[in-house]
Amino acid sequence: MLEQLKFIDLTHSLSQEMPQWPAPAKVAFSHSIHMSYHESGALITNISSTTGAGTHVDAPKHFIEGARAIDQLTLEELYCPAVVIDIKQQSLQNPDYTLQYQDIKMWIETYGPLPKKALVIANSGWSKYWHEPESYANVGEDQLMHFPGFSREAADFLLEQNVAGIGIDTFSLDCGISESFPVHKTILGADKYQIENMANVDRLPASGAYILTCPMPIKDAPEAFAKVLAVTL
Repeated sequence: MLEQLKFIDLTHSLSQEMPQWPAPAKVAFSHSIHMSYHESGALITNISSTTGAGTHVDAPKHFIEGARAIDQLTLEELYCPAVVIDIKQQSLQNPDYTLQYQDIKMWIETYGPLPKKALVIANSGWSKYWHEPESYANVGEDQLMHFPGFSREAADFLLEQNVAGIGIDTFSLDCGISESFPVHKTILGADKYQIENMANVDRLPASGAYILTCPMPIKDAPEAFAKVLAVTL
């Protein structure tokens, strides 16, 4: 049985060269030697970063005071069916595109009802810029970032469908030009979780895969680096 399964890593490696949120509130990711082989007989390194760098999970606490932290998310919600909605063409034509209710409706018409407690992933194609940080952030003359996200209407509908959470292959579930973060407030406010900066979403089928998300269980943290894996036949 195991030989028939296909495993897909949806995680970007953490590095100093990766795209990093350009806002001043973020601390650039750094990785340095703490003790060398010569000093200790083993290599020991330090990292310095916010917990929301690279492929990571937002817990409800990220936007909602008093809500669940990252270490309070359960395995039952972090292992779930995947729904992948392709918005690559729309995003190519408009980098500010947000996944719409109509996109979800078209998926349902093609593949059937959304599975219960699913992770709904927007495949914008944006991860192709991961090794081009300036293109990934895509800061325009207006000094705003321009990349795709989810619409508030789509988030509201997905909550009605009782999803486990949502994910995307960009910096944020809210599109780059958003300054009020309505999707974060909607999804996290409903005690769901989010995954940002996902890798290899293009390799996922539209339906049929299962996702196992393993965030670092940092006590009381609002976000955490995560290993995100997909399993499919």
